[in-house]
Amino acid sequence: MSKFYLTTAIDYSNGEPHLGHALEKIGADCIARYHRFKGDDVHFVMGMDEHGQKVAQAAEKQDLPPQAWVDRIAASFEATWHRLDCSNDDWIRTTEPRHTASVTAFIGRIRERHPDDIFIGEYEGLYCVGCEEFKQPSQIVDGHCVEHPTLTLQRLKETNYFFRLSRYAQRLHGLITSGEFRVEPEIRRNEILRLLEDGLARGPARDRQGHHPAALRALAGHAALGQPRAAAARVGPRVRPVGRCQGVEVHGWRLERRRSDRPSRCGRPALLSAA
Repeated sequence: MSKFYLTTAIDYSNGEPHLGHALEKIGADCIARYHRFKGDDVHFVMGMDEHGQKVAQAAEKQDLPPQAWVDRIAASFEATWHRLDCSNDDWIRTTEPRHTASVTAFIGRIRERHPDDIFIGEYEGLYCVGCEEFKQPSQIVDGHCVEHPTLTLQRLKETNYFFRLSRYAQRLHGLITSGEFRVEPEIRRNEILRLLEDGLARGPARDRQGHHPAALRALAGHAALGQPRAAAARVGPRVRPVGRCQGVEVHGWRLERRRSDRPSRCGRPALLSAA
């Protein structure tokens, strides 16, 4: 029996589910059901991204605390996937203690093995709240983000934590060009390769809800990382150890740039664009 791991993008909690969300999830569900029909041992994961400036702004508009807002939206999303009979095996929310503990432990391992992979730096640029990222000149037309032309870009300057992804650019490029790490369709594969060839611009992680997505002592390289590890063991994601496997991530086309650094334990992982 082959092991098959499947994940979708985790959706922002800034609004109700719509057809775009459903397109991705139904497609992923079809893949999961197909592999179960083949007899594969499938683990299918979906979830919610409950951090970010636009999530905090949506909560503020409703005069609700951020947690109360994301709880409401998560319930709406879960009800939608239940009505569509999605067969996911797990549902992960980024405000869950198990998620926080697992991310903290993961950052701790990075700090132990490659201490300078996470470093403090300064970044200044035009920030799009809709994309939750800084935009490059090629992504701006008439002073607006090409993906969110009705939103005003914000010029921000921040001191923040960065991940030294450039250290792994050559390896990632080789994995993609060899076909070991597949990105489909071809137009998105070429986009990621160009990004790796042209050099990777840094962009800071952002959290506008007034709390940190991971313990700062882990980012700062402090000792006492055993406690987050123990917490992760107690409440970590219900993702089974899979060893060598097939793996697929299904998501909208805008996420390829953000997913190009995602590590995988699978033999032949793939990124599939849903649109």
